[in-house]
Amino acid sequence: MYMKEVFAIGRFIRHSCDSVDFSTMSMAERMRVKYEKYWGNPDSVNMLLLIAIVLNPMQKIEYVNYFLDYFFGEEKGGELKSKLSKCIKLLYQQYQSSEEASEADTQDVQANNINTDLHGMGFFLQATGRRTNTRSELDRYLQEECEPYSHKFDILNWWKVNSTRFPILGNMAREVLAIPVSTVASESAFSTGGRVLDPYHSSLTPRMVEALVCTGDWLKEDLFSALDDDGEVLQQVDQDIFSSNDGACSMAASIDNLDDD
Repeated sequence: MYMKEVFAIGRFIRHSCDSVDFSTMSMAERMRVKYEKYWGNPDSVNMLLLIAIVLNPMQKIEYVNYFLDYFFGEEKGGELKSKLSKCIKLLYQQYQSSEEASEADTQDVQANNINTDLHGMGFFLQATGRRTNTRSELDRYLQEECEPYSHKFDILNWWKVNSTRFPILGNMAREVLAIPVSTVASESAFSTGGRVLDPYHSSLTPRMVEALVCTGDWLKEDLFSALDDDGEVLQQVDQDIFSSNDGACSMAASIDNLDDD
């Protein structure tokens, strides 16, 4: 969903830039500058976000190619389309190699066992080096018609049902579509690390840095979120704690006196 939302925002900003209302147009122009700061450079586009859209059977690669041309123009868009095609093929080949290795082991066992390879199909494939289907799953998937568009479409269920037809692509989709996308600004992430990694703590291990950052976030909840910036709140908390301790001590003293009586 992430990259499709990016496309939708960019298209809406472009449409608003052509508005006849001056205030809307000026606001859209400022938004366009901010948008292009993050998404205007084709070299910084994460290919995995585009591959996730290709693995959506309602859009596939034609949808992505159209919007790459729409936002980046014919020249830059063409470069991005070539890069996307190369990346998805390389990713598919990695999954394919691991899948074929396991299949080859299974075929070797079946070919050498006449009880499991009764009709000799495994023996035939091993001897001739032939494959039952010469077209790759990726080619067959991309050449099929897209599924009808629907807001209620369940992409994960589609891959669950069709993983028997596309076992390699099914493994790809299961892992790619499960990647969580963070919307935290990079400046915020770096500033958090800057409060932990200073010249005196530059040798901390990654595990210790993670523990310090997470612990700091857990402590900055509700009332404690204002302690770093507001000294008056800190003093008030100290007074409340001191008062509660005094009250507890006086109550304990009264209980002791009652016991003595």
